[in-house]
Amino acid sequence: MKQKRSLLLLMLLVLMLLSACAQQAPVQKPASPPAGTKDTKASSSQLPQWIKLALPGIARDLDQILIKNADKLWPHFLMQDKQILLVSNLNQAAYLINSQNAKIARPNEVVEYATTSLPSNLLTTPFSPRMFNDRVTYVFNVDLLTLGAKSMNDLHDQVFRVVVHEATHYALQPMLEKGGKIVTLEDVKAPRVDTYPIPYSSRRARAQMWHFYHEALVTTDSAKKKQNIQFGNYFFAQYLQEEASNRSDSQMDIIEGQARYMEFRALALLHHPDASSAVLNEEAAALFASTYTDASLSKFTKQDEYYEIGAAAFALMLQMNFEPSFTQPDQFLLDHVGSAVTAGDTQLDKEITSYYEKQNQQLKATIDQITSQWHDKAFVRIKIPQKPGTDKKNRSEAIGDYIACQLDGQSMWIETIFQQEIEVGDSRIRLSSVKIVAPASDRSYLYTLVPRGDLEIQNGELTIRTDQVQMYNARFQQHDGVYEITA
Repeated sequence: MKQKRSLLLLMLLVLMLLSACAQQAPVQKPASPPAGTKDTKASSSQLPQWIKLALPGIARDLDQILIKNADKLWPHFLMQDKQILLVSNLNQAAYLINSQNAKIARPNEVVEYATTSLPSNLLTTPFSPRMFNDRVTYVFNVDLLTLGAKSMNDLHDQVFRVVVHEATHYALQPMLEKGGKIVTLEDVKAPRVDTYPIPYSSRRARAQMWHFYHEALVTTDSAKKKQNIQFGNYFFAQYLQEEASNRSDSQMDIIEGQARYMEFRALALLHHPDASSAVLNEEAAALFASTYTDASLSKFTKQDEYYEIGAAAFALMLQMNFEPSFTQPDQFLLDHVGSAVTAGDTQLDKEITSYYEKQNQQLKATIDQITSQWHDKAFVRIKIPQKPGTDKKNRSEAIGDYIACQLDGQSMWIETIFQQEIEVGDSRIRLSSVKIVAPASDRSYLYTLVPRGDLEIQNGELTIRTDQVQMYNARFQQHDGVYEITA
């Protein structure tokens, strides 16, 4: 459920393979209930069967919560005029929820389709609004949403949560913004670039915020709850002062924080359909806090903070019986609950410091290695042109999307490619677990550094057969010590 943006290209490739397998005859019929099942440990071979059994029930639950009772999740959240399509290429089936075309079905029906009866663009959509039956439809590919599911319940909740999350973005938040454009984290196209050394004072402040907000969520003592919120707010005020961009960055706590919180409020409503708003406030907070524990902090990135800290702040806002407000939730708590000075959790501070010191050591080692090889005559620079769009394929995010460095006075980005194949004319170049370098301002080509002894040149063609770089009989031009691959 973390960073969806970085997975979208891989998801699309998987979808294209799955959609090619949808071969059964078209079917359109009311969805039938799943047979009784019990949860077991996850198995990849079980996943298609789990999806088949669970999907009709998931569709009905979404209809019950998102369509019929969305206003219990947030005031004025209306989905009665929206239709949702859940697609499974693995099971060659799709489920339409709340049809807006009376010629197809009544809104209170869940309709099953065969994937062979659907337009191909719906089969390769991870999650996005698309036209279906002449109506705008929120399309979700269930196969991708179930990856990693450990049980039938887990599978159900993964799909259910993602649909609620994205429905919050698509339907609720634009209305709350009164028609204004909502920019989610997935919409932000700017790549993440790490610059040595990574400044981490903001991360320490955010870690302390999360720690105290989480403590506030799980305590039942009202005085301790208020105190922990105030401690968290103290670090929010510090965070705003650490970097000039932090105030604008924290606005993402609204967008992603509310959507993450809504996932758990929807689950709470599903479990307690007749509960009062106050009970839902408590149940949603408890579900969220038990899923994202204080110990999970070590797995957070800057991007994760928007989801988890934002959701915690929204949960506390409602747990403290404030009216739901589509506003910066941390600032709301600071304004309405206040702050209290604290040294924070000293052990947590040490852990965050140690973590980022190790990250900085890795960054420096990578930059030093590339800089050394760039100027070392024992290594050769191989310049490889790239077609538009190929520079986003299967990147490593172990340290970051990109690492900034300076080479010969030019701003360059270092990145690690797990696996990529690039076509240049008749040549195919395979890159595997290799660090490459490319200009920050020009993604039309990249450099990879290869030991000079690994070059084989015969009849004016270049062959390289290392574990990291493979090319055979590639045409090239040599200039200034650079071997540029040509078509």
